[in-house]
Amino acid sequence: MKSLLRLSFLLALLSGLLAAQSKLVPTCNSFDPTSSAPVYVDPTSGTTVTPCTDFFGVGNWANSPLPAGTITGFTLINGGDGYINPVVVITDPTGGTGASAIATADSTGALTAITGGGGSGYIMPQVTIVDVGAGGTVGGATCGGTGQPACGSGAMATAIIGGPFTGGMRKFVDPLPDLTGAIAIPDTTTFPGSDFYVIGLTEYKTVMHTDLPPTTLRGYVQLNNGTDANGLNTVLPKPQS
Repeated sequence: MKSLLRLSFLLALLSGLLAAQSKLVPTCNSFDPTSSAPVYVDPTSGTTVTPCTDFFGVGNWANSPLPAGTITGFTLINGGDGYINPVVVITDPTGGTGASAIATADSTGALTAITGGGGSGYIMPQVTIVDVGAGGTVGGATCGGTGQPACGSGAMATAIIGGPFTGGMRKFVDPLPDLTGAIAIPDTTTFPGSDFYVIGLTEYKTVMHTDLPPTTLRGYVQLNNGTDANGLNTVLPKPQS
């Protein structure tokens, strides 16, 4: 029972600390190019508050924003069949606008190509091909209704996004780090028969992504460099910031 009470007390204390931290440290919602640091700007007063936490407002381990661009083309996945007057509708839940496209169909009503593009601000464009029938419009189709011919269906396409890009973080532009250089080298002479390491904690700057400014980090570094050819323990140079 005492153990259960202690656990309950610790959980309550931790919850209180987390709640207090969330009130004291606001979520970053902007970036200050002068200091190269994320900041929180109060939407009411316009006051800049630091420090803040989490630049993107959500855990950026999986939710970093993608750059926005223009639509430079389309990939036709399935031509469908039976289309009389196909219309390409392009939407984007992230706010992209301005693109337009024309679908071309063969004598069977199967789409053979989609041309066009343009616009700006596209991150997640969604392409829908609808058949509006002869002389019809998106809001007033002349097919698919009572006494009307069937509408074409089955066509599928995706949009290709290209530059110029604005904002966000591009995917797959940085090579993965080579971690073989991070393997510590043992000193085997200071304590014969044992592998000896000297590890220190250092602060440094590194670029986490090409589209981000340098980030200040703290990490571990080996302060000795193992044993050299003469059987002597060598010291690594001081890490550079």
